Amino acid sequence: MQRGLYTIGEVAKLSGLPVQTIRYYSDIGVLPPSSVTEAGYRLYSDADCARLELVRTLRGVGFDLQTIARLLAGELSPADAVRLQVEALEVQIRSLKRQHTVLRAVLGGDEPALLSRLNRMHALARLDRLEREDFLARHLQRGLGGRRGDPEVWRAAVLELPEELGEAELEAWLELAGIASDPAFLEVLENQARLADHLDASGTGWAHWQEASEPWLRAALEAIRQGHSPQSPRGQEVVRGWLTALAQASGRTAGPGFARWLLEQLEASTDPRMHRYWQLIAVLKGWQYQPPPLAQAMDWLLEGLRSSAAVGRKQGAGG
Repeated sequence: MQRGLYTIGEVAKLSGLPVQTIRYYSDIGVLPPSSVTEAGYRLYSDADCARLELVRTLRGVGFDLQTIARLLAGELSPADAVRLQVEALEVQIRSLKRQHTVLRAVLGGDEPALLSRLNRMHALARLDRLEREDFLARHLQRGLGGRRGDPEVWRAAVLELPEELGEAELEAWLELAGIASDPAFLEVLENQARLADHLDASGTGWAHWQEASEPWLRAALEAIRQGHSPQSPRGQEVVRGWLTALAQASGRTAGPGFARWLLEQLEASTDPRMHRYWQLIAVLKGWQYQPPPLAQAMDWLLEGLRSSAAVGRKQGAGG
């Protein structure tokens, strides 16, 4: 053997790599031998061994063999090679984060349905912006009976979703899609639409109902600011005023019958996930979420109505 040259077996011992790997690197031109004996044995120099160590380093940080071959052949500058690898790794990192988010979301469900849940979550994660908007629109319209309501509210709730989803946005999207497609949530939307239809058909009008509620919602907000609970004397006074205003707007008497009917309608049309829906939309769109004050007031009035003496009494004038 020539001085300063090593057989493939010796290079394998020096480097700790399998002979098959070194032979493959030589075959594809990444590690050409410095010499080949008459018997066909490949011989490698110290420079070749250093080149092999560089190949190991490049492989260790994720470079593919094709890029390594171009780099070592001088077809690609080191800066360009590193820049390309950084971009490739960023794509891989995003993909891994996406997979991690999906798997973590899947673990939140029941074990018997875990695989079907995984299939669903994976499909949801792959949707593009327009497909995500279409998903929300189809499910929400199903609950609302084809209605869209206020165009601005619809735009905020369904449209103008981001093109790309980061880890937090993907997590929010998966949860949002789960809420929007939950039959129980859609039933609440259906009840809201049914109540609005009932008010319009009865001549009361949904807009008139909201107009009658507004001063009492603001009174409830003021009571909340002053620290009054819905069950307090002041709280019950506001609840009674609100109940009377809605009864008058409906052409009915503010007795126990109307109170029970109102409570039944509002409870069927209320879901705490409404707030969560908007929180998740805020995450997706980069908004700073603030619970709507009037929504807080409505929750307070509803709690007061539940404990109101008007609901508990079995006798009295009804509507």
